[in-house]
Amino acid sequence: MFLKLLSVPELNLHSSWNTGWVKIKNMSGFDKTMTIFWLIGPFIYLIERDPADLWLSLISLIFLIRCLRKKDWSWASQFWFKSALALWIFGLFSAVTGPEPLFSFQQGFVWIRFPLYVAAAQVWLAKDRDIRILMLLTILIGMLIMCGILIAET
Repeated sequence: MFLKLLSVPELNLHSSWNTGWVKIKNMSGFDKTMTIFWLIGPFIYLIERDPADLWLSLISLIFLIRCLRKKDWSWASQFWFKSALALWIFGLFSAVTGPEPLFSFQQGFVWIRFPLYVAAAQVWLAKDRDIRILMLLTILIGMLIMCGILIAET
C-alpha cells in the first residue's frame, strides 16, 4: 500500500518491488545469494561500521574473483574506473613518500574496494532496473529504521 502511494506513472515502485523479487528468484544460486547479500547491505550498515566494511570488501573481492573466473574485464576499460585507479595509485605513491609510509600505505591500499564495489554494482548486481529499485527501497527502509532509532534516543 505504501509503495503504491509513493509511485508515479513513470515509476511504479509496487510493481518494481514484486518484479524485482521474481527476477531474483529466477537467478542462479550464486547470483541470487550475492544479490540478496547486496540488498541486505543497508541493514548491515545499521549494525556498525566494521560489519559494513566487511560487507563492502566481500562484495568487491567476490567480484574480482568472479571476473577472474569469467575472464571478463571489460568494465575496467571505462574512463571513470581508469580515473579512480589512477587516483588510487597516486594516493599510494603519495603515502609511500610521506612521513609514515607503512601506515599510510596500509590505510590507502584498502580504498580500491570502493571503485570495485561500484563496478560490481554497475555491471553485475544492479544491471536490472527493478533490482536497482529494490536496493533503493531497502536503503529507504534502512534510513527510516535509523530515523526511528535516532528519534527513540532523543
